[in-house]
Amino acid sequence: MWSRLMIAVAVACAVLFYAAPAGAAERRLDYRQAQAAKDAAYYLDQVEGFIAGINATSANWKVGDPAVPINAVRNAVATKDRAAQYVRNVDTRLAALPAAHAEVAPLVQRQAAAKAALAGIEKRLADVEAGLQGVLKAGAAPEYKVDFDRLDEINRLFADPQVFRSHPQRAVATAKLIAPVAEERKRLAAKYADLMQQPTPEAKRMREVVAYFDQVYGAFSKAADAYAAAAPGEIDKNLADALRMADEAVAEKKHPFFGEQGGIKQALDEAQTRYEVLAAIAPDGPAAAKAAKQIEEMRAKVRTAAAGLNEAILGANRPPEEQYRGADLDALRAIVKEKWTKEGTGGQVQRLGISTAQWARDTRWEWNRSARAWEKVDKSRVQGFLVIVPKPGDAEAVVHYVNLVKDHLANDAIGAYFLYGPKEAPEVTRRVLVKNLK
Repeated sequence: MWSRLMIAVAVACAVLFYAAPAGAAERRLDYRQAQAAKDAAYYLDQVEGFIAGINATSANWKVGDPAVPINAVRNAVATKDRAAQYVRNVDTRLAALPAAHAEVAPLVQRQAAAKAALAGIEKRLADVEAGLQGVLKAGAAPEYKVDFDRLDEINRLFADPQVFRSHPQRAVATAKLIAPVAEERKRLAAKYADLMQQPTPEAKRMREVVAYFDQVYGAFSKAADAYAAAAPGEIDKNLADALRMADEAVAEKKHPFFGEQGGIKQALDEAQTRYEVLAAIAPDGPAAAKAAKQIEEMRAKVRTAAAGLNEAILGANRPPEEQYRGADLDALRAIVKEKWTKEGTGGQVQRLGISTAQWARDTRWEWNRSARAWEKVDKSRVQGFLVIVPKPGDAEAVVHYVNLVKDHLANDAIGAYFLYGPKEAPEVTRRVLVKNLK
């Protein structure tokens, strides 16, 4: 039989053996729980790395700052979205774990901190991105394409500074743009200054077209200045040549000098072209006004000098030849005839036709000084002519020229314009003996 003492000792030992002492270790996570905690820790490591990266990249970003690159903002948003997905992955893992467990509680705390950080990041990125929307809209607006295309087309005009020497007549329209296009460049640079700080395709294209303008404009304006400086002297030389040839023609009875293909007309035409280019470059300058007066005075002198040879010049004159062979020839001839019928001075139409071989197209921008606005021009031109005998029995006929202009921006409508007013007294070079029409 057990004594009371022995029983007491046995009970005490049993209690010590079976009872869990206070502060004893928790039950360990099972295999599945341990894997879930491990996965949660991995995702949290990634999320915290993403947060640190976003914070480092965006440390200096300010709402409304156009210099913040939109692609960097969008990359940060994509990283934030990926982090948010990882946070949801952590939520899934933690849902299957005891939150108070010693191995789980730190994960719960990290998850809460990550969610708070991402919420702050999401708002900040949204504010920064919203602040850039106005900048980006400038590149998507319809007027962006208009502005870009206009400067791009003007750049092509300015890309050939040699035009002043090779084809000075073509330089007139472009030279008129030298001052207004410089202002246009300033306007576009200011208007798209914020956009051009961005890495978008539209910003890149605008940066490139402005940079190319700076490149070609400098060379073109330099060539224009050189031409304008030399033009007065060249005009003086042309006019001196015209006067010398006129004197020689009168003295030696060389009437062809005064003809349409004669050297006098060529010298006067060269002087006129130089004046027109000079006036385009410096429209308000004294040199252009002086040249205009000189040319007009020389034309009067030539007319006076030619007066004694008018009979010989008239006898040598021949009417223009029709050179146009386009499918619309009959339609164009009808327009020329209708123009004369409506606005001419009557008489008999002895001959009419189109003297240029084909349409010449001209596409460019012009600056309307009075309206202070850019206007697109896209027109083609040919020239028609009529040989008119003023009255029955007249020995002389008069050649009238009609310019036909097709406006491609107005459904190809064709306008007709007299080169010289039909009531103007014709120069001898536009008079033809009727007997020479046969």
